[in-house]
Amino acid sequence: MPGSRLVQAIQQEHGQGSIELLLLVMGILLILAGILYFGRVLYSDIAVQAAAYDGARAAVETLDDARGPHQARTAAYAALDGWQLDPRHASVTVFYEPWNRGSRVRCLVRYRVPVGNVPGARMLFGHDPVVRGAVTLRVEQYKSRWN
Repeated sequence: MPGSRLVQAIQQEHGQGSIELLLLVMGILLILAGILYFGRVLYSDIAVQAAAYDGARAAVETLDDARGPHQARTAAYAALDGWQLDPRHASVTVFYEPWNRGSRVRCLVRYRVPVGNVPGARMLFGHDPVVRGAVTLRVEQYKSRWN
């Protein structure tokens, strides 16, 4: 009889070890999913800031209110594409004062970060986060041609 109790105790401890291992693996996977999620959001935020700057820079260099907003959108979408982000998830808005030398142009880029392929991200964090970037620059004052 004492031997059978010892065998039962060993088997129970083996089951407890399996459960502890399962909890440890689940915790590690949860931490890994969080790192992937926040890494993707941070990368997207940096790319959106760069796209906003590129858009504003392209707008102020055109010196023309007819072409400026279009150039800004084109440059911002190209910058996002260069960062390997899908421009279809982005929106670019250009705000400007009357287009004169020194007037302000603001480029606002919004990007919805798709996190559906990060394991557990939708369950843990809900919807796709939106990152925003905005840059305000002045229209070039010292350009040789001004139409």
